[in-house]
Amino acid sequence: MTTRITDYTAAMLAALVAWLIHPTVWVVAGPFRLIALLSGVGSQESAWNRDATGADGERGLFQFMPDTWTALGGEEAGLESPWKQGWYAVRYI
Repeated sequence: MTTRITDYTAAMLAALVAWLIHPTVWVVAGPFRLIALLSGVGSQESAWNRDATGADGERGLFQFMPDTWTALGGEEAGLESPWKQGWYAVRYI
């Protein structure tokens, strides 16, 4: 349980930093709405399990497809990182 809380905290902190740096996301959601949105997505997609994998190859907290992950600028090695998952989730939005 502690790992899930730590993963959640890291992902949400990264999302807030990404929200501050990418003002185009401000049009979509404020910080509280963004956290609520990502909390729901992470809970539904992986139950905050960083090692979760889907039937079609999606991985991580937010269940990114590897092709989508690399298109957003992520490296394959960082796909399980909660911080990077939060960061790229905001970029995906």
